[in-house]
Amino acid sequence: MASKYGYTVGIGMDTSGLQVGLKTIDGNLRDFAAELKDTEKALKALEQSGQDSSEMMANKQEILNKIYQQTQEKLWELASIHDKVYEAYDNDAIDGKAFSEYNKVLAETFASSKRLEEQIEELNAEMNGETTPESVQHLAELEESYKGIESELEEVNSTMREAGETEALTAQQETLLQEAIDNTTERLELLKQAQEAAAQALANGDISAEEYRSLERQVESTEAQLNSYAKQLDEV
Repeated sequence: MASKYGYTVGIGMDTSGLQVGLKTIDGNLRDFAAELKDTEKALKALEQSGQDSSEMMANKQEILNKIYQQTQEKLWELASIHDKVYEAYDNDAIDGKAFSEYNKVLAETFASSKRLEEQIEELNAEMNGETTPESVQHLAELEESYKGIESELEEVNSTMREAGETEALTAQQETLLQEAIDNTTERLELLKQAQEAAAQALANGDISAEEYRSLERQVESTEAQLNSYAKQLDEV
């Protein structure tokens, strides 16, 4: 009997089926992990070459779902003997090493399950064109940066009204307008991606029409900002 299944000894029940089940699951997980690694390499190569990677992403999604399924099955198998393992430890039927190994494997399997849930959720969002947590954070960072650019630009414009259009102030204005254009262009791109996902969410009944219109207004407002900055820069 493999030492890694030592916690299945002495728990007051026939564990032969459990051991076979755990070994089978572990074997499947190793195979799927190798398949996932190969798929991720192929996916990276496609993305770097600019080729369509949608089919490979679908393969990755399928493999992740298989890994998650097997992990959930392993978690269920381990949870099914939880009380028996603790009882066996209390009665000295298994030693501390086997008891610790059981708790370690249970915790690792649970953590793996949670990580897989997050991976699958992020991949699904990416495949559906949704705004991912990373892009949401990036949008927030861009908006924070935009506030600083806008504030400084207002100061420059105010100073120019008082002191006149000096060469130094004109150069600052031009630099800040370009920064505003770059920032607003990137924000607009992220907002349009979010709008596409929101349109699908609205069709599925996942968000309200009011929520969608709010995002739509934000896109229109950002687009107007971009046009305004571009016009101002042309006039400098």
